[in-house]
Amino acid sequence: MKILIIHSFGMGDMIMFTPALKELQKQFPKAQIDFLVFQHFSVEPIKNNDYIHKIYFSSFNLKSLLNTIMEIRKHKYDISFFTTGVKYYKNFLFSLFLNSKQKIIEYTNFYIPFPNTVLIKREEDEHFVMNNLKIIDIFSTIDFEKNHTIKYWLDNIQNELPVRQKIIGIHPGCNIKFKQRRWHIEYYIELIHIMLNKCHNYKIVIFIGPDEKEELKILRDEFTTSVEFIENKRLEDVARHISLCELFISNDSGLGHIAACFNVNIVTIKSHSSNANLLTTAVYTNKNKIIEFFKEDINQSQKVFSEIRKIIQCAE
Repeated sequence: MKILIIHSFGMGDMIMFTPALKELQKQFPKAQIDFLVFQHFSVEPIKNNDYIHKIYFSSFNLKSLLNTIMEIRKHKYDISFFTTGVKYYKNFLFSLFLNSKQKIIEYTNFYIPFPNTVLIKREEDEHFVMNNLKIIDIFSTIDFEKNHTIKYWLDNIQNELPVRQKIIGIHPGCNIKFKQRRWHIEYYIELIHIMLNKCHNYKIVIFIGPDEKEELKILRDEFTTSVEFIENKRLEDVARHISLCELFISNDSGLGHIAACFNVNIVTIKSHSSNANLLTTAVYTNKNKIIEFFKEDINQSQKVFSEIRKIIQCAE
């Protein structure tokens, strides 16, 4: 069996597909599983999984897209599908160019059936993990009562880092395209000051990605030596550092999804300006506390710290 999985979103969405990928690996150990992705960094959680045969990369540029489609058509896949969340018309139009024997397409309301296609309704208030599992349930057998878990495959080199002391990780950013999801940097500064005064047994580590250059400058000016910064590292090295945290604080971001892969306690801060539906895309763990704020809310940093104290031991 040859299966093509098309993933047009980012890293967090890929992590939410990993329970389905693990089921494919378990049920079809001899299948050829290939991916087509449009954001290079999205493959980081799965690139070290030896089960994956090939990963195609394409941009949304028309020439790149057509070249990739022509290459894919040579392989005549048995099954092809997008990971959950893609708008139906995009899914439909792209699938028209594939010559897979069976195409699985999600829809929400309106749809147009066409040959060699299986249509599946996406439940808009159900988590992406479950909707991904429902897609592959079309051609496999999924036990939906099972406790499905997400995963980040690290390579076998230096999988473990030395644990120096208990760590609180903070990621004050997210993908620049969703900047409206970020809690204001001044609130993060207030929160870090509170934790430096109250959480004496913990080291605070701030994770900075390429989209947070502005935040990095502000935080470096504020905290010269009292916190540690993780920056300019490969994502798998970042994942190793996150795995050592006892608590990880972030906006709705890909690094929060990584933390969930390693069973870390998480506090997700949802800003008033975020339009994300965390019912469907929140990090997939029972160790995540979501705190939502509106613009008029006061004492936001103190309220977050009150929730943090319920998870880790800090001074009064």
